[in-house]
Amino acid sequence: MNAVGVRNAWLRPRALPARFTRLAPELPLPALASERATPIVHDYLAWWIAHPDPGGQFAARTAVLQSLPPDVQQQQLFSHGYDGLIYEDGAAVIGHVFFQRHGNAMHAFSIALSDDRSGRGVSVVMSLDFLSYSSIQPGVERVRLGSGRTTPPRRFLDRMEEFGPRFGWHVGVDAWLAFDRSPTAEPARTPREEIFRNIHANNLWGDCESASGPGSTGARTAAFRDQLPPLFASLGVRTLLDAPCGDFNWMRHVPIARYVGVDIVSEIVAANQRTCASACRYFLHGDLVADPLPRADAILCRDGLVHLSWADSRQALLNFKRSSAQYLVTTTFPRLDRNADISTGGWRPVNLELAPYNFPAPLRLVDEKRRAPDGSDACKCLGVWDLRDVAVGGLWQEPSK
Repeated sequence: MNAVGVRNAWLRPRALPARFTRLAPELPLPALASERATPIVHDYLAWWIAHPDPGGQFAARTAVLQSLPPDVQQQQLFSHGYDGLIYEDGAAVIGHVFFQRHGNAMHAFSIALSDDRSGRGVSVVMSLDFLSYSSIQPGVERVRLGSGRTTPPRRFLDRMEEFGPRFGWHVGVDAWLAFDRSPTAEPARTPREEIFRNIHANNLWGDCESASGPGSTGARTAAFRDQLPPLFASLGVRTLLDAPCGDFNWMRHVPIARYVGVDIVSEIVAANQRTCASACRYFLHGDLVADPLPRADAILCRDGLVHLSWADSRQALLNFKRSSAQYLVTTTFPRLDRNADISTGGWRPVNLELAPYNFPAPLRLVDEKRRAPDGSDACKCLGVWDLRDVAVGGLWQEPSK
């Protein structure tokens, strides 16, 4: 099974709202049980076969298998169309979606997640993985999650009635979803999305190496990027949210345990997800100003606020504070003596310690060692702040013009 392809199918930019896609990094990519012949998966399947839900159809159908060795049990189940999506984290299985195929239909009869992962809404990710996997199986025309009558599946089906048609998934009678593989229309873009999409499509930042502009080239970032891994380690950062991530041209050279990139340009996200995604690296389509953000320990917002108006910057910072991240690592020009406003999509330097941002002094500064056109030090830095100390609501005050 191509697990990246399964997850990518529903992470397709602009197909689902950010409140769903932001959950994707919460779970590792699934593996197919019948293809995952490891002792951990073998023992996990054996336990569930030996402990089916009492009174369920699976318990009734497998009763005759209980006296057989686990290896034989599993072979028999696989041969009768039973299988599962298995979620592993390190040396442990943390969840599953068990299903059975009947001709042109697939039925997920058990979805389970370890206690430490439950309660975050990530069962939505598991359900979407199952639908995506089923939709690409030859001959499968419809699927069902459970009976469709219990609260979690019913709530998920209500969501799919609205968003499923974007994938060709249609909720029908008796809680079955039918697959229609004809193309579907994309939702409308926001004005802010159109601005940055136009910049990308026409290479308005004018660099031949990176669609994100000259500030994202290997040469421009080589002077400071080796300082980032020890910085993240000292802050205890294991999951980093990079927003905006751009085309990932330079961050691919910065090792991080878990990386989530978010960008407003859907074409960039699709290309990144297709060529750079892995089990510990995701790319999501989203607007850092307005969309819910994935969970992370820190947010890297390099060369982001410099392109936003004061009004959009304020909303972005409020959005950062609403996220789970503790730290913000973002561009600042500490020698700048006055900030100017722009229309979103333009550019100017910002000093985040001055109005209207009024940040406190940064915890750390990483000098990017950028030179100005006249050869002088541009004093462009990445500043580190604890988001709890960034009081956007109370201290935000635009300077007089």
